[in-house]
Amino acid sequence: MRRIMILPVIGLLGLSACSGGNLQPITITPQEERLAIGTAAGALGGLAIGSLSASAGVGALIGAGVGLAGGALYNHHLEQQRNTYLQGYNAARSGQAPAPPPQ
Repeated sequence: MRRIMILPVIGLLGLSACSGGNLQPITITPQEERLAIGTAAGALGGLAIGSLSASAGVGALIGAGVGLAGGALYNHHLEQQRNTYLQGYNAARSGQAPAPPPQ
């Protein structure tokens, strides 16, 4: 139990070491943000499940991979939805009938 409590503290200390120097704002695309959120959520979920089975590191790695895949699938879905919307929007602006969605 004590080891589980120490891991987040070590992680925060590692992240705080990266904050030195001239900080510039980091800009990421919405796609990168969705992938990062999926990876982080998967890693945390895998860490929690892995800690119950005494293999937190392996659980976090597997969870990160699953989260990355989930984030990529979600991103693909949103991109398709956005493209379909833009096709209909552009067709309506030009006075054409929109194409039916692909099956």
